[in-house]
Amino acid sequence: MSALPNVGAAYFAFAERLAGQIALFEMAQAQLPPGPVVAPSATTTLVRHTSLPAAHVVAAASTVHPATGAVPSASYVLPRSTATPFVEWGPIPGGNYIEDVSVHPGGEIWFVDGASQVHRLDHRTNTASDYDVPSGRAVAVDIPGTGDVWYLDSDRAAIGKLDVVTGEVILWEIPGGVQPIDLLVDGMLNVWFVDREADLIGYLEPPESRFVLFDLPTGSFPVRLTRDGQLEHFWFVAERGGIVGRLRVP
Repeated sequence: MSALPNVGAAYFAFAERLAGQIALFEMAQAQLPPGPVVAPSATTTLVRHTSLPAAHVVAAASTVHPATGAVPSASYVLPRSTATPFVEWGPIPGGNYIEDVSVHPGGEIWFVDGASQVHRLDHRTNTASDYDVPSGRAVAVDIPGTGDVWYLDSDRAAIGKLDVVTGEVILWEIPGGVQPIDLLVDGMLNVWFVDREADLIGYLEPPESRFVLFDLPTGSFPVRLTRDGQLEHFWFVAERGGIVGRLRVP
């Protein structure tokens, strides 16, 4: 879920994955039901792992694809519907699932649907545009304040960056990567990711083309990633390990 800037109200964009739709949620229009806070009926004992094996730092070669996404390969109007406090667009053509969304500083909503493309929705005109990237399967997207579009390619096990001005795409293959599934860009413009099948959490330092990797316990299967913006704690969900994890970076 991503906040929409400069629209005069608190809106959050999110993906309706199976429906193939993009949606906005307006906080001010939400009607929360009255009622008491209900205490949990049971408690859970938490197991704490105080340390992971030392991180390993690996150099990675990058490949540059000039002007691959310089202009949209297609543009089209998406159906729009409103059911307060939600606004929805879609379904998208082709019947694909929408895997992830992120909001550009200019207000456009970018999304990926598991194809060799990243997509932009201008919610003001209801117009979506497709931008080609090198062949693969884009499954996650995040956009920092610089406006570059970062995405994960799960087929290549790579991190990609689309420069929306020049159309240049740069790919960094993840060392030991198998099925990267979620990413985010932190305040230092490091690109964090989790790899489900490789039991990895790590980040890319783009200027140095360098990865810093942390091995999780075998069978963790991390699938989601977020961070505490003030403390630089990175939280993740381990699908088969039954774990909510926190990685603290010194």
